[in-house]
Amino acid sequence: MDGDEVYSTFLTERLDAQEARKASLEQRGIIVITTAGALATLLLAVAGVVTSQKDYGPPASVTPLLVATAAAFLFAALLALATNLPLRYREIDVPTTLAMMQAHWGETSTSALARTTATRAALLRGAQRANNMKSWLLVAALGCEAIALVLLVVVVALLLGQGTLTAR
Repeated sequence: MDGDEVYSTFLTERLDAQEARKASLEQRGIIVITTAGALATLLLAVAGVVTSQKDYGPPASVTPLLVATAAAFLFAALLALATNLPLRYREIDVPTTLAMMQAHWGETSTSALARTTATRAALLRGAQRANNMKSWLLVAALGCEAIALVLLVVVVALLLGQGTLTAR
């Protein structure tokens, strides 16, 4: 295999890897949405059980923490949704490619390989940029979800440990 073929194969493999990375990031984003929804449901269930008790009064510190927890879950879900936004991935322009092929049809395979390899490099650069953005959105979503989970644990601990029972 000549050097030009090695470069072309390498860039093709890297471009395929970025496609797989995109799919993985988007799938992970959906998982964050699912877990944030499940944990938010747990939050609402805890709040429902506690507030349904006639002789129970939650501590005053719980309300702002519940709001902060819900907000963190909301931000986690929104950021995770953003990982699935259709970002602008560069694509080849078919009419331009057809015109280039017609203009250079008789050239050597080395020249054609150089042109297609340069195109793959440009596509790879665009895919990496878009996937890096999706990665940061996913990291932020996971961070918000982790914060929400910690807040949820604090809320449950406060509800169970510091609530007041009133005499009947």
